[in-house]
Amino acid sequence: MTKLDKFKIICDDSTVTELPARAFHTAAVVQKENSASLFVIGGKGSRDEVFNDVWEIELPSDQVPTASTEVTCRRIHFKGNFLPRYDHACEVLDSGRIAVYGGVGADGRDLNDLLMFDTNEHTWYSCTNTNASAPGMARIEGLTSTNVFLGPRHGHAMTMLNKQVYLMGGDTSSSEVHVLQLGMA
Repeated sequence: MTKLDKFKIICDDSTVTELPARAFHTAAVVQKENSASLFVIGGKGSRDEVFNDVWEIELPSDQVPTASTEVTCRRIHFKGNFLPRYDHACEVLDSGRIAVYGGVGADGRDLNDLLMFDTNEHTWYSCTNTNASAPGMARIEGLTSTNVFLGPRHGHAMTMLNKQVYLMGGDTSSSEVHVLQLGMA
């Protein structure tokens, strides 16, 4: 059994004293040259508010965080369109990019979109069936325009191996495993 510890998060935004509490969000670690950051995306708040925010928590690279460790957190002011959502899935791609699929929107409906967040440019890109608008994502194969991506869903899981994103489950799906073949430059 390993020891589970927590650390203190200090927000660098004078208008926000702490990262708002949430559930059904995603979190992804993006490795950079000499550091790593934890990106917290979307989620649902304690008063049923649905978030479309992105937070970056800088992780210490030279130590395991403990209760006395302080890390910096900041809200990302991004470009592009990212609808509020919770119970979505995400996966780290390459070069500091994070793919996000589906979830539940603020209106309570399941979402049917594949987005990419560029953590270097702080920009959201909407990906389409054949020619994604995001740099470095040239195509997503095996998808039809009448059934965009895999259909609306939430509560699913995603992971990536060899430039292929594997997606399974979700409240509105079967137990099939879907593979999105990403054409990345």
